[in-house]
Amino acid sequence: HLINIVLNGVVTALTVFTADVVFDGTPVPVVLSGIFYATHPIHTEAVSNITSRSEILMSFFYLVGFLSFVRNLRVWESTSSTLLHCLAIYIIPFIMTILSNLSKEGGITLLVTCGTYDFIHTGLDVFGIISGLLQRGNKKLNRFFVRSVFAFLLSCALAYFNIWIRGDHAPYFIEDQNPAAFAKDTVTRILSINMVHTSYLGSLILPSRLCCDWSGKSIPLVTEPLNDIRVLHIVLWWLLLLSSTAWAVLTSSLKDSSLHRLWRRAIVIGMCKKTMLLFILYKYCCLLLFNSIVGFMIVPFLLSSNLIFAVGTMKAERLAYFPSFGFILCLSAMFETLNAKLSDSGKLFGFHVSLHLLVLLIVSLYIRKLHERNIAWSSGLTLWESAYEVNPVSAHTQYNYGLELSLLQRKEEALHMMELSLSNEPNDQATRFVLMVILRALGRCQEVLQHVEKGFQIMEEKLKKNPDDIRHNHFRDESNLMGMQALCCGDPHRIGPMLYEAIQKDPSNTFMIERGKELLDLAESQGKIN
Repeated sequence: HLINIVLNGVVTALTVFTADVVFDGTPVPVVLSGIFYATHPIHTEAVSNITSRSEILMSFFYLVGFLSFVRNLRVWESTSSTLLHCLAIYIIPFIMTILSNLSKEGGITLLVTCGTYDFIHTGLDVFGIISGLLQRGNKKLNRFFVRSVFAFLLSCALAYFNIWIRGDHAPYFIEDQNPAAFAKDTVTRILSINMVHTSYLGSLILPSRLCCDWSGKSIPLVTEPLNDIRVLHIVLWWLLLLSSTAWAVLTSSLKDSSLHRLWRRAIVIGMCKKTMLLFILYKYCCLLLFNSIVGFMIVPFLLSSNLIFAVGTMKAERLAYFPSFGFILCLSAMFETLNAKLSDSGKLFGFHVSLHLLVLLIVSLYIRKLHERNIAWSSGLTLWESAYEVNPVSAHTQYNYGLELSLLQRKEEALHMMELSLSNEPNDQATRFVLMVILRALGRCQEVLQHVEKGFQIMEEKLKKNPDDIRHNHFRDESNLMGMQALCCGDPHRIGPMLYEAIQKDPSNTFMIERGKELLDLAESQGKIN
């Protein structure tokens, strides 16, 4: 945990350096970006959960590679760069892309972010590229194309490396963990995945309902588009994104060309400067979303978005650890733009005070929620208790909360949680087993035997459907059922042989091994064995 905290501090420092690049050294938004990123509560899961270190490492290498690219691009722009110089600026970013990719798959998109920055920094747009192609001797455009082709070839090589290292074996995912991506109906699947994306954005804007588990029925699927108000959120999301994208890439209609370049830079990479006027409110709203997504949000998040292929998680806050940087850049840009507008228009001093108080309020709320999430992650019980308060419909949350309660011998409460979980997932054998353990501890062996019978029926039905699909947990489930049947059979002469047979089914079943040792110790204490 200490290592994760240190790594998070290093990544936060790198976001400040990146914000300095983004805002061209304007101090206020740079400082705001660092403070917002350091205090945003959605980062708690990535820092507190050891399995999320991959997110932090990916972010570290991603930012180092991007900053290296920016530095090299600026240095060699000021010199008489040759073809070798044009290609050399991608050497360190390529190495960082490999390391970032080895940390987490999303790191492979670093070169895409670098290419996007190159496009905007070079001052190009679609019409400029077309006109440049019709002219000869445009060195700036030629160098950009050489760098872009080189970056594309490097990306293809990394993609091939990913395919090679994975081999032909696709990862095994539990559909219940990501029902949106595995929905049978195409329309339901597309709309539900997009609904999850708007849920991520909602957690970034208002992080009041954070939870370590969003599996199963946590986020209802969009099964009836015409009667679901959430479809409107999806439509607005894509309208703002597409309109701002078109304006950023295609338009060159602003009279002040330097101002136009500044805003195009702000849109694509997540940049802004305080000299922006606030006379295009609609366009600014479009840029707000696009600014959040394209530069440092949608590109690194793309491989976890379920848009290209299904992943094992419908929504996980740890996945927003690095993409949240794009949102924070946008938030900082908004405050700096409002502050600049108030300064230019000579508004009353009270407006500036109100703006500063609003920043303090946001930071205070972030810190308060951050502390709350740290308390939640301090133990298994507090983690799943907080998860159940936010998301009581998830069978996974109910199971884990019940398991933590059972470990503390709060049996009645644990029994209630396990019954809820089993009612949501009646075929889940792990939940059934914990429920049987609790029932046995409460002396309700008759109910245990009923669950044993039901468990064997479920296993038999699964084998009929997929006779060749026998995984390791099949033997564990069978061992658990046989063991609980032995412990509740009521015949002291049958318990030993039945329990021994259960352990033979799965010799790694520590729970049944412990029960066997207890039985042997009891027999030895009574003088029944030597």
